Amino acid sequence: MLQRVFLLLVVGLFCRAAGTAVAQEAPAQAPLTGEVIEAESNDVRDAENLQRIAPGATVSGTVRDEQDRDHFWLVAAADMLCDFRITCSKKTDVDFNIEGLVFGQHTLHSPEGSVFFLLRQRVPAGEHSLCISCGGYAEGGTWRLAITASPEVEDSESEPNNNRDEPSIAVVGKTMRGFHSRSESDSDHWSIEVPRRGVYRLAVEGTGTPKPKDLNLKTRLEPPELGRKKLPRYSYETDEPRPGGYVYYPVLEAGTWELVFFMSHSTTEGFTYTFVLEPFTPGVDDALTKQARDAIARGEAWLQTTVPAKVRESHVVAVEGLVLAALSGVKGNKDLQAVLAAEYVQWFAKKAVADAEVSWRGRNLGTASDNLYEAAIATLALAEAAEAGIAGAKELCERQVRFLLAAQQSTVKDPAWKGPIQRHNEYHGGWRYGPDEDTGDISIAGWCLVALLAADAAGVKVDGMRDAVAWGTEFVKRCTSESGEFTYLPSHSDGNNIRNSIGLLLYLLMDEPLEEQAGAVWDLDHHLPSGTQVDDGGEYILYYAYYGTRLNYLRGGFQWEAWRSVMIRQALRLQGGDGRWPAIGQEKGDGGDRYATALSVIILRICLNEVPGYLRPEARGF
Repeated sequence: MLQRVFLLLVVGLFCRAAGTAVAQEAPAQAPLTGEVIEAESNDVRDAENLQRIAPGATVSGTVRDEQDRDHFWLVAAADMLCDFRITCSKKTDVDFNIEGLVFGQHTLHSPEGSVFFLLRQRVPAGEHSLCISCGGYAEGGTWRLAITASPEVEDSESEPNNNRDEPSIAVVGKTMRGFHSRSESDSDHWSIEVPRRGVYRLAVEGTGTPKPKDLNLKTRLEPPELGRKKLPRYSYETDEPRPGGYVYYPVLEAGTWELVFFMSHSTTEGFTYTFVLEPFTPGVDDALTKQARDAIARGEAWLQTTVPAKVRESHVVAVEGLVLAALSGVKGNKDLQAVLAAEYVQWFAKKAVADAEVSWRGRNLGTASDNLYEAAIATLALAEAAEAGIAGAKELCERQVRFLLAAQQSTVKDPAWKGPIQRHNEYHGGWRYGPDEDTGDISIAGWCLVALLAADAAGVKVDGMRDAVAWGTEFVKRCTSESGEFTYLPSHSDGNNIRNSIGLLLYLLMDEPLEEQAGAVWDLDHHLPSGTQVDDGGEYILYYAYYGTRLNYLRGGFQWEAWRSVMIRQALRLQGGDGRWPAIGQEKGDGGDRYATALSVIILRICLNEVPGYLRPEARGF
């Protein structure tokens, strides 16, 4: 038999003060408070004997089946803010329909006996019809509803504020308080006047006793209307709960912004929250630098607790390549360098099986992976290891470089891999997932080009490298839109944060003028690291951070100071107590915590101006 009971809470607004007529005068007895047991019969709203209840009442009753209705009169002596909480007798899905007061139906999933902070809602003075019933299921159950007056608090949300036409007012620099009913139907709209353009800090925290352990409050910032000028829309969404809340750093223009807090699904109970939007002045002082160095050391120590042979994550070659790059940056540790040579470099060497069918300029090819993403990352890692003097890395890096050159879409590509590719082909100069494909995209091309530049800076010289980089740069230029953003494929118009960061980094590495891609520059300058996602719901958080950090390091100036100031703070917030950084979003499945920790260590080092050779102007060979 079904173990789910659906209760329907209907609060109808029939307010005499507002001139809304009710079907019949409610009985004249004083409204009840305290513990109240429903008195049958109360199946019809117009019955003269219906109980009158007021805020302060806790009402208990039973609905037998879907035909049973429990009606009351809710009496408010004055306009007041009220909390409606309901407890169910069984583990059940509950449908609530707050008719007349708010938005229609919503479903909450509850364990047995749980309390729903169903709603915080302003109730006008007067008498209102209130009904509780099953939500279309034959099996009934007991219920308990508590209605309490909630005190008005200074600088708090003013209900109703569920749509943009009825926003609560927030003030820059003030801590504001809100209440979320934990229903996907409850959204809190705020209006906030931003006085000037600049970087801001938006801190959101769950409050109360106890604090919500699974705070998953999504945040959106909608820009003001300023003619035709494009303004950013910030959508901070994640399925990763943050016990300590969230901190974001939007770059805002002057004007009235709409700030919205919401959830994408309903959960049990409700919570209060606070937020503050305040100006942020970028800066990295000695104390923050020390925290970053300590975080790097803890991350390095955690990475050394697992060796490649024991790793069973997906994309293992790419993950361990990033780990090798991260640990190659440790200075003055000869014992660690010996471990990297014996365990990591040799591990890559054993995976690099020669392909007898394909050769490059008379030499057989071998690669740690024929997936171009992984092959490029392995090449980059071996280049950084070679620069650090780790034994065997330079020779193996040269072998990986030959594979990348052979896999490029070019006029000298081997027919066994769908070559050659003519110069007039829009994919010429690009790379794709596998060497036997004849297209290309900016993401894989970005990894391959950076890997070739890093190899050259580490002293790896292979015939054809200069041509490959030149062709690759031409391909990247074809991956641009009319708005000056970078696209995933040539002749497309789908720019986003990650693609813009890849394209701009390559432009700077190849001394191409950024003015040609003003749209991409504007986009990146308005999307500092969020620590949760990129762009509008993108889930490759560290991928974006890695490219954006290198790009802004090369730019320097205020843009670099703003980026690294935010990046360090976000990285420190996300690091776990054992030294690891947890992977979130799509990166959780694509690499796991070793991927996230390795990238975080690399990013933090660059934020402290400790960079690999290919980022130093004096080391570039092309």
